[in-house]
Amino acid sequence: MKKRILSILLCCVMLVGLLPTVALAAGPDVWDGSTKAPSGGGKSESDPYLISTGEELAWLATLAAEGNYYVKLTNDIILNEGTFDQSGNFTKTGETAASTPHAWTPTQDAVWHIDGGNHYISGMYINSNDNDDVGLFSNLKGGSYVKNLTIKNSYVTASQSDKFFGVGVFAGQSSSNFTNCAGENNIVSASRYATGGIVGYSNSGSFNGVHTSGSISGGKSLGGLVGWVFGDTVFKNCWNEARVSGGNASGGIVGNGGSHSDLYNCANLGSGGITGSTGRTIKNCYNLSEVESYGGADKLLATLNDNLYEMDGMSDLNNWVMGTDGYPLPTGERFVDTTVYYDVWLDGVRVGDRNQNDILKNGLASYDKNTKTLYLHDGLVVTNPYNKRLLYTEGDINLCVDGSVEFRSAQKVGSGPIVIDLGEVGGSGNLKIYAPTGKSAAVTVTCEQSEYGIDVRSLTLDGDVSLTVRTKDTPCFANCNTITLLSSEAVLDAENGDEDGRSMLNSVSKVILPSTNPQKLYEGIGAELDCVEQFTTQDDNGYDCMYPHIRIAPEVYTLIDTLPKSLTVSMTEANTQTALSTWAAGKIRKGDITASNSEITVSDVVPAVAGSETNQSGTDGSFTVTVKLTKNGISKTTTIPGTITATAYTAPPHTHCICGGDTAVGDHTTHTDVTYQPWDGTSAIDYGDDNTAYVCLTDNVTIQSNLEIEAGRTLYLCLNGKTFASSGTTKIEMRENSHFILCDCAGGGTAILETVAAAPSHWTTLTVSLICTAAKFPATKPIAMPARSS
Repeated sequence: MKKRILSILLCCVMLVGLLPTVALAAGPDVWDGSTKAPSGGGKSESDPYLISTGEELAWLATLAAEGNYYVKLTNDIILNEGTFDQSGNFTKTGETAASTPHAWTPTQDAVWHIDGGNHYISGMYINSNDNDDVGLFSNLKGGSYVKNLTIKNSYVTASQSDKFFGVGVFAGQSSSNFTNCAGENNIVSASRYATGGIVGYSNSGSFNGVHTSGSISGGKSLGGLVGWVFGDTVFKNCWNEARVSGGNASGGIVGNGGSHSDLYNCANLGSGGITGSTGRTIKNCYNLSEVESYGGADKLLATLNDNLYEMDGMSDLNNWVMGTDGYPLPTGERFVDTTVYYDVWLDGVRVGDRNQNDILKNGLASYDKNTKTLYLHDGLVVTNPYNKRLLYTEGDINLCVDGSVEFRSAQKVGSGPIVIDLGEVGGSGNLKIYAPTGKSAAVTVTCEQSEYGIDVRSLTLDGDVSLTVRTKDTPCFANCNTITLLSSEAVLDAENGDEDGRSMLNSVSKVILPSTNPQKLYEGIGAELDCVEQFTTQDDNGYDCMYPHIRIAPEVYTLIDTLPKSLTVSMTEANTQTALSTWAAGKIRKGDITASNSEITVSDVVPAVAGSETNQSGTDGSFTVTVKLTKNGISKTTTIPGTITATAYTAPPHTHCICGGDTAVGDHTTHTDVTYQPWDGTSAIDYGDDNTAYVCLTDNVTIQSNLEIEAGRTLYLCLNGKTFASSGTTKIEMRENSHFILCDCAGGGTAILETVAAAPSHWTTLTVSLICTAAKFPATKPIAMPARSS
């Protein structure tokens, strides 16, 4: 039996010997704090420094600043093996007592080309108060890139708060492109100006496929990825799971400087919003709090993937998939866009064959590529920019407008915004605006910041079209060499709100008007316009530029200019449509406006309601006046808003008897009828020639200042069913030989007097009496108050 077992064991040994040899991979060594030069030349992508240990990684900090270095990781690297708490205390793996971790020294400022090789760096520890940028790298200069690298389980802090430096896990400051990078389970805490889970300051560059988790805290600008974006930076397919807390500007992706940020396909699953300040472009992004507004994570996922077709043909975007935590993340395959795009952007949306029939998904805009025509419909308001433009196309375009359309811009992005731009600086395209047959069009371009309204080579208006351009301190037109009006109804009105400014950056070289009933040219400042034969230039400052306000319009506009901007009438003058029509005609038909050249219609009448005891000011009414004016065969219609002022409530005086002295309830053997005047508790009281006043309350009154009854005066106060009270600190001050007599003709009234004061010294009898009137108020004998002496 023993021989048989031995034979079996020998066979097993022989079989094992025939199996292929498998090498067991050893885990990465833990850094001991030393440095060691790596292999590789570090001068190109084909010959980089090859980093496999912490010693070799630390050696990079010995390289000179302002160099140009190439680095590739060939192994995972553990700088400290253990865990950090929020205070930076470190506990090694397998131990219970805290110990001191090896501190990391950031590299010099240089152009760094880093390929992480899909490896990670773990356990980095930085605790700095130096006046420098802090991170794995101090400053990734322009031309740098970082790809395929993860930094995890690390702790970074910096306490120098009075300097303009950044703190980040990868870099304190960066002008680099990051691709496929992650900061996982890191703790970043700093009081500096910019603190981020990846980068403190981003001067420029891009982040694609970058995500973070852990915590970021501090006292200034905090971002899950970047604390402060200081120059143009693009984020694509990024997400944040870190908790961002504190700071004066904090966001899941970007803390401060959102006006320099373009975010596409990004998600914030941590705290706060996408950015701490408004992003220049934010498309297809969401916060965790927005999930339910889409009807749940599944519907949000479908919406995000559908929205990818509205990303202006943006390259390098990923499909969204459901993450392991149950929320959508942009981690799917590369998005393949089959859309045929046209070089037209409207309201931040690029026009293509997928959306040309309903560009904005509201039925208000469509496009015909064959005629290069945008069809815009009544009620459209365009507010979203693409590349600082609300409408942008590279070349000619036609706008067919039915009704009122507004381009309303309020960009805060520095110099260069243009609301409607047809190409290169100087206007490379021709713009035509026209109304469909039998329709009218009103296009308004307004700017709240320093923006140009329109930049075109030429402008053509056709049909019953009105184009109004309003800017603040930048010319309405950056360029427009030729203006053509094909119809006598067309109107151009352009005004720069700065009276020292100009309506056009250049001077119009040619204005072409219809051969019959041609429009007139007007120029001036504000509402003060003069009719001129041709546009002149302001030469006060030696500039060749147009007046701040120019207009090309039919002569009927000289009548329109005389119309009031609004109308106000009291309800006693007119409070019905018929009365308002008569009244409005009298206000409008003056001077050159007559019954023969004007049609006046009043509509939308909401009558005013006079004041009452419960609504003493009443309710104002409103109306609209539509005025159609005609001159030289050209008619124009405008509307004027109107207000009907309500008549305020005035409480009527009332009369009742005054029962004297000790008269019993119901015994009116002696009485006098007196009229009591309404009193609101604040208005002056008229005591008349006999030093006696009779007032009745119009509402509940709590006096906010002392009620003084001067010497020798008598005040009769009828509560009239209301409450009369002091505020708790206010008093009724009664001088020598004064009387205060309360009554209530309505019943149910209440007097709550905290203090009845006699003042000042050497006064004798002061009397407060409660008397009956119509048996509604219980009678009582006069209350005599003793004199006060100093």
